[in-house]
Amino acid sequence: GGTISVRGFRFSGNEALSNETLQAVTQAYIGDGRRYGALLEARDRVTRAYVDTGYISSGAVLADPTVRDGIVEIEIIEGHLTTIEVEIPSCENEPITWVAS
Repeated sequence: GGTISVRGFRFSGNEALSNETLQAVTQAYIGDGRRYGALLEARDRVTRAYVDTGYISSGAVLADPTVRDGIVEIEIIEGHLTTIEVEIPSCENEPITWVAS
């Protein structure tokens, strides 16, 4: 496969992490002679930044088309928890369920 000249990254859909934070995460992937696999690694690093910050249901996807004029488009999907259910075994046969919304 061919190589790609990456001049930078553009992010959309990110509210929890700033563009500056995400730029720092992807900085190592800017340059000439990049392969598509490097773009996938950059996407994975962005997802990992969200997970490491506690946003476990968030992630990044490469936009389509991925690269325009050397700028890689990454779309952020920020997930939100709506309900947490905790089941605690009890002395009886029925478990106790606690729900927080």
